[in-house]
Amino acid sequence: MLVTKILTALSLLSFILYVLFSKERSSFVSRYLLYVFAIFPFLGFRVSPVEMGGLSVFDALTFISVPVFLFREKWKKGFRSGYFVVAGFFYLLVFLGGLTSEFPQISFVESLKYLTVLIFTGCLLYQLWVDTDFVFEVLKKLRISAVFAIVFLILQMIMGLKFSFFEPSGNAYLFDAQIRYPGMFTDPQQNAQYLAMSSFLFLAGYHHRENVIIRFLLFAALLLAIFFTGVRAAFLGVIVGIAVLSLFGRSKFRVAALAALMAGSVVYYFFGNSIVLFNREISAGEMGDIRFEYWRAAIQLFNTHILMGIGVGNYQPFVSFFDQNQYWESFGEFEYIVHPESGYLKLLVELGIISSTIFLFLLLEPLLLSVRIWFQAASEKKELVLVLASALLCWMVSFVTVFSFADARIMLMVATLSTILHSVSQYNNTENA
Repeated sequence: MLVTKILTALSLLSFILYVLFSKERSSFVSRYLLYVFAIFPFLGFRVSPVEMGGLSVFDALTFISVPVFLFREKWKKGFRSGYFVVAGFFYLLVFLGGLTSEFPQISFVESLKYLTVLIFTGCLLYQLWVDTDFVFEVLKKLRISAVFAIVFLILQMIMGLKFSFFEPSGNAYLFDAQIRYPGMFTDPQQNAQYLAMSSFLFLAGYHHRENVIIRFLLFAALLLAIFFTGVRAAFLGVIVGIAVLSLFGRSKFRVAALAALMAGSVVYYFFGNSIVLFNREISAGEMGDIRFEYWRAAIQLFNTHILMGIGVGNYQPFVSFFDQNQYWESFGEFEYIVHPESGYLKLLVELGIISSTIFLFLLLEPLLLSVRIWFQAASEKKELVLVLASALLCWMVSFVTVFSFADARIMLMVATLSTILHSVSQYNNTENA
């Protein structure tokens, strides 16, 4: 689409001009990070076609920044973190597993997307180490992006799917009588995961009366938006996240949960027949049976490549040659599946047991640290950690049924939440977000 191409060019050009002519005294690492978060809605735009790996604006920005990083010594301190070392080892295994796979060219390009996230993680670790207040700058920019996503979705509902950054996937309109809105993503499942994670960010760190109502309304708006994506897994993830907040958080979270429940009940009672989440053509049980068959086939495939997997990004080309029973069928046409209806299983099959275990460690380590903080830290810090942990848990639940890392923005959100959770355990600053 022409608008997308223009925004892609502007995103890259403005970054180069920002780097060359900015008079800010802040470090380049902080400027890189702030720019990435400032244009977050546009980071998923492709700078290369799918046939050439589908690298994104985020990938391009990061590779442009690498030469600058190499001439600055201070930024390397953030890369001495044990968390980053584990992440680096994870990437090394992903890279080597791809090179030894049946389709090394595909895996090499796909591994570049993990490399840029690794560089981003190291930069964020460093910046949070030198400036503990930077976390609040990140949260503010992510909230602005979430508001942009809501506005974009409203316009899409008014103007139809022609108002999109990308060509919507078939999930948006082929399988249900009502449209499942993809928002600023290709697929409604990616949109729902992003909205679900972002919703919790509006519950972090408010202490002033004038902010409470606005933030809660935006939190509710994001939850309502999920209804129009029709994604049950993301909705379940939100329920899990809210349950965690209600059980372990302060009374304001229980009030928010009760208010959200009441509002949701009213919406369902009066508008349930008009909302796609409650009117899917395929029931949850029927979809579960379908997914079970894909999961069974994926496990059989994993059993033949246990240690290093079939190579990152190779699921579709691999099954097209070696397991041709794995395909999606739609109106007489079929396509070999890109993932087995599970993000975790796709990673397990593509990366193998070793890399997949490290990936789970990178997710669970920050959550385990958050448990320690819960018993040791001041109340304000507990609140921030609890909200971020709930957002990450929300995504982990929804990742069970869909691989969403095809969009760089989802991968970045997960990396950001995990990195902040890990880093916040190492400082005691608890200023208002």
